[in-house]
Amino acid sequence: NTIYIDAESLSGLEAEKVIDHEKVHINQYHSVDLIFAELVCIFQWFNPFAYLIKQAIKENHEFIADKQVLEKHNDSEAYSMLLYEYSSIINTHNLTHNFSYSLLKRRLDMMEKQKKPIRFVMGIIGALFAFSFALFACSQPDNRVDTGYAKLGTEYDDSTYTEVEVMPQYPGGMDSLTAYLSKSITYPSTAKSEGIEGKVVVNFIISKDGSVRDVNAIKGIGYGCDEEAVRVISQMPDWTPGLKNGKAVKVSFNIPIRFNLGHSVVKDSVFKVVDQMPEFPGGVKVLMQYLGSNIKYPEEAKRDSIQGRVFVQFVVEKDGTVSGTKVLRGIGGGCDEEALRVVSSMPNWKPGLDENQEPVRVEYNIPIKYALK
Repeated sequence: NTIYIDAESLSGLEAEKVIDHEKVHINQYHSVDLIFAELVCIFQWFNPFAYLIKQAIKENHEFIADKQVLEKHNDSEAYSMLLYEYSSIINTHNLTHNFSYSLLKRRLDMMEKQKKPIRFVMGIIGALFAFSFALFACSQPDNRVDTGYAKLGTEYDDSTYTEVEVMPQYPGGMDSLTAYLSKSITYPSTAKSEGIEGKVVVNFIISKDGSVRDVNAIKGIGYGCDEEAVRVISQMPDWTPGLKNGKAVKVSFNIPIRFNLGHSVVKDSVFKVVDQMPEFPGGVKVLMQYLGSNIKYPEEAKRDSIQGRVFVQFVVEKDGTVSGTKVLRGIGGGCDEEALRVVSSMPNWKPGLDENQEPVRVEYNIPIKYALK
């Protein structure tokens, strides 16, 4: 009867949806089903169907919980994005977050399905007809002459996997992949003129020889961004292929590519990403020391046991001064005002530089954590 969530990562309507989802598991005693499934696997450890049944039970639990959350909130798109965003928080390989897992993809597909009873009935009838036709066609004696051609060996595997023992790797690792994408992506002029920003999710297959194939955008934002993302992924160098049971296999991958208008041509624009980001004098470690030694825990927050993170946004000007300080997300109890006071009093930073090594205004976000020990 207890639900555990990360209160610092989830809040408001998002937390409510997560809690509603977990309440379904509690109210319908899904834990009892899982214990029963585990017992079946213990006593039927040699039976592969026992594990398939356990997996099917887990999937059905998620489908049931998702359905009841959508019936209450009636916002499938927002709920799907919630599942997608928070599945990426898990600390795993950057390219193997939960969106690539088959269960999450099936959950997203299930939420988009529409009930079509007529089509379902027609599908059953068609399947029965096809089965009967195939059974009749294969019921005649086989009088074919053996041509002598050898059958394909059982070791040949042409399946496409989403999870394998050894995942494919970009040459040089994740840092090299990030550098390649940043260098190769060109912001489409149409998207620039229309102010289009967002994330394009590209799916592709790493072949047995490491080559990139079957590239397509499974989630796009249009205005040429989808095509640009597909172009850059298609031109990637060969990867080290994935291995299953010690053999190279085809692996399906998803990569999110974010298009962000951070390089405006307006002289006094505020950038979010530049070639050389602003730097606190002494670096990040000194910045943490400055915040730790200057932040004073408000008495009101102490009295009311208020804890959490305050997210402060500010602009590092061309001369390194800090301006435009504001709270993006606060926790109250005087903590927001104290965070603004300390950030506003910071010494001058080393300003950010654009591609021409010219100082520019850069927007910065800092999380400040309040914790009662």
